[in-house]
Amino acid sequence: MKIFITGGTGFIGSHLINELNSKDFEIISTKRKNSNPRVLIRKDPIWIDNENISEIKSELRKCNVLINCAATGVSPQKSNWFEMIDYNITQTITLLNTAKEAGVRNFLYLGTALEDNSKLYSKKKGNKLAPYAATKTAAFHLISSYSIQNKLNTKYVKLPNVYGEGQYVKNLWPSLKDAALSGKDFKILNKNHIKNFLSVGKTVKLISNVLNSFSSSNEKFEIINIKGEEKKVGEFAEKFWTKWKAKGKLIY
Repeated sequence: MKIFITGGTGFIGSHLINELNSKDFEIISTKRKNSNPRVLIRKDPIWIDNENISEIKSELRKCNVLINCAATGVSPQKSNWFEMIDYNITQTITLLNTAKEAGVRNFLYLGTALEDNSKLYSKKKGNKLAPYAATKTAAFHLISSYSIQNKLNTKYVKLPNVYGEGQYVKNLWPSLKDAALSGKDFKILNKNHIKNFLSVGKTVKLISNVLNSFSSSNEKFEIINIKGEEKKVGEFAEKFWTKWKAKGKLIY
């Protein structure tokens, strides 16, 4: 099976390339100029400049599946509204249409548990979506509608809080690890807040398994909710603090 991946140098995308390589998939991936994979890629895919539209179209004609891992504005990384609208919505839908016109019928999109796919806006206090979640939610509605109208086989995978090597340095897990290994104290915010955590290793294995469910006869849109391990933020931190034999203290 030949796979086309967007966001292959990102946190999940780079781990996914390694996972798919271990199963002998043939992989093509877009790559932004001056970007490097978040983790060591054991076997490079065919890299394509994400601005080279003609080459993207040419390679898509040879592919069985498009996997979209690309996104911008994932907290705590900074991105403004217009960048997120362009990247998470406009470019995502444009590529979906380009792939469809190239003959691709199978699509796998990575979403987030932060999305509210039932409605885009609520007047209830505390139920407003942040820019990242809002643009991903809008993209979900467009992807689902487009896929159903064009009878595409689309899997929309909603992920929990994924953590691991290669994650943005200011996220909880890498910040915690840096403090633990350097003997520093670490301050935990919202220690009683409950989240679903899933390691990136388990995440990419589950995504890889979804690929096996594609059938040429399917023409449906399917939401796949991937669950992690439900833990309080404080419990999650304590687990790894102990594992790494940290000398410093967790401060609440």
